[in-house]
Amino acid sequence: LGDLPISSGAPTVITLSVYAPASTVGPITNTLVAASAVTDATPALNRAEWATLISAPAPVLVLTKTGPSLALPNTPLTYTLIVSNTGGMTAQNVRLTDTLPTGLIFTAQNAPYPFTQLDAATLVWDIGNLAPEASGRITLTLALGEVTNPTLTNVATATAQTSETASATWSMPVQPNVQLYALQPGNYGGS
Repeated sequence: LGDLPISSGAPTVITLSVYAPASTVGPITNTLVAASAVTDATPALNRAEWATLISAPAPVLVLTKTGPSLALPNTPLTYTLIVSNTGGMTAQNVRLTDTLPTGLIFTAQNAPYPFTQLDAATLVWDIGNLAPEASGRITLTLALGEVTNPTLTNVATATAQTSETASATWSMPVQPNVQLYALQPGNYGGS
């Protein structure tokens, strides 16, 4: 730095920006030592340390689910599931499970991932590895069956091999199936 002027009480501030290699994980200590050709009466004041804990980048799963605002009889219900990794490390062996509530019937799906229907209500996609900032999209088509609840709530969950989890819920009211009957017109005129 060269020669610094004798301080009049104001400190000399030096700012350094440093980056740790991506492989660095754990505690690190930054040590600063100031030295001079002149012997310092208090050399202990010429040293400072700062400890920092560097955490490993981790995957962060985010799951969103969107669907219709109202469940109508005899109308396909289309949902979209998007699973994303917003973390700094690949999410390994991601699996998405969608558990359908009573009253929803699986009819079709569109996704580039292996799909399994474990039972009438459990749908599973093996997404595989999801790189940082990557996402995957699944489109799901359902039908309305016999419903006993006025609101359907559907929950999906994404999990990774290293225990990261994300879930998303979609709820919608059910429009009851109304049937109208035409009756034969009668003679209401009194004749």
